Amino acid sequence: MYTEKVRVSENVVEQTLHAASRLGFYLIQEACEEFLMENTNLKNCLKMLERAYKFSLSKLTEKSLEIAAKYFKVISKRSRFKELPVEQMISLLQRDDLNVDSELDVFKRFIQWLEHRKAERLQHAADIMATIRLPLLSPSAIVDSVESISYLMDIPECQTLVKEALHYHCIPSRQTVLQSSRTVPRNQLVSDLMVVLGGAPRYKCDSVNDDVIAYNLATNSWKSVATLPEPRHHHASVIFGGFLYIAGGERYNNSMAPLNTVFRFDPRSGAWLKVASMKHNRQSFNLAVLNNMMYAVGKYSVFCGRLDAVESLSSVECYNPISNSWHEVAHLSTPKRCVAVSTLNGRIYAVGGSGNKMISSRVESYNPFEDKWEIKQPISTPRFFAHLVSISGSLLLVGGATVSQDGTITCMDSIERYTPSSDCWTVISHMRTPRAEFGCTSVGSKIYVAGGYNWDTMERLRSVECFDFDSHIWTEMKEALPVELTGLSLACIKTFNGGGY
Repeated sequence: MYTEKVRVSENVVEQTLHAASRLGFYLIQEACEEFLMENTNLKNCLKMLERAYKFSLSKLTEKSLEIAAKYFKVISKRSRFKELPVEQMISLLQRDDLNVDSELDVFKRFIQWLEHRKAERLQHAADIMATIRLPLLSPSAIVDSVESISYLMDIPECQTLVKEALHYHCIPSRQTVLQSSRTVPRNQLVSDLMVVLGGAPRYKCDSVNDDVIAYNLATNSWKSVATLPEPRHHHASVIFGGFLYIAGGERYNNSMAPLNTVFRFDPRSGAWLKVASMKHNRQSFNLAVLNNMMYAVGKYSVFCGRLDAVESLSSVECYNPISNSWHEVAHLSTPKRCVAVSTLNGRIYAVGGSGNKMISSRVESYNPFEDKWEIKQPISTPRFFAHLVSISGSLLLVGGATVSQDGTITCMDSIERYTPSSDCWTVISHMRTPRAEFGCTSVGSKIYVAGGYNWDTMERLRSVECFDFDSHIWTEMKEALPVELTGLSLACIKTFNGGGY
């Protein structure tokens, strides 16, 4: 039985690791790894990385790479950087937290490393070049700084990577379906941001909101992060390929002319791109994404207040970002507006809504391969202006309003859960504040609702509330919306610069 303590020091740590590895003394290996991690810093991180690979020390590998990535601008100028083996070079350059000012800097450091031992390293050029996020470079930088290196272009795999990067910029609308690990910015400030887009103000004489405001869950504060290309309310928005799409709605507060325009917001740069307009002007409808396509479901084309619409349609159209065009698909079974829409298990679900002066309890499921809608189990109470959210293999129907037999409009406070396997709806909770015409989004297992209109109290709302699906508990956020808004949309975008556009 061994009772002596093992003393670890810089002078003997490698010998100790070697012996512990051969003899299977794993506790000693762990002690040595902890010692090395405690002594890993900017000065020796590349040396520690070499040791970590030599003795297969995963924790030390991560610690060394983390420091090297954070101080990449410093360590990439050292002579030891040029001696990094291929495997270690790939592990470093593929990290999301590589701290660089530009992806062009990463490429230049790669070229310096490659040319240090060009003859033996050229065979690995494509593997390492695949870790560099060339699509994030401008087309001119790709042509002038990358494509101009002839010995790289002699390698077919490197040619393919350059073509991929150039094609990414050729037709901007296609970027939505060309997203990959090489199109994600490197940044240490990646976070999910809840944003409010547009909305109608309290008074018709006031301007429709064109602000994009973000809620910081850490500081409980609102911040303006962008401006809509056009002000709008009762529009639709959806996340598609990491981009935020916003479509349709009404531009003015006292008009009856819904829009058909569609814009795409890039969270990486804060830039808007106008894409193809919908075939139909739409308001109080919803968007859904399925199989790299975006669907616009439900509409009414002339708005005459909350209760009336001159025309509700069953029209459904589909947007293809490859061709940047819309085309009609199978219609809903009946004309609808204010319908709740979401996707689950390869299907689009449309729930409730209103049309032809009737509130619907109908649930329909769209099969994109057969291009047809199938009737499912209806909800217990007809409702419109609700939201449908997909969470943990189920659909949750949140909020909205209904009309009683005497014609009174009341808000629905129940949350109904739909389970596809049993085709069954179950009430699982009730809202703190019933509302319709509100914004709704999910972040992980939490659902957020903001603004809207409470028919029970006849008031416009500013409050923002959160439903935790795991605990079934509602909480009210500390800071309400800056202004009362109805017909707003809520979305969760991933930001790469702290949201400071």
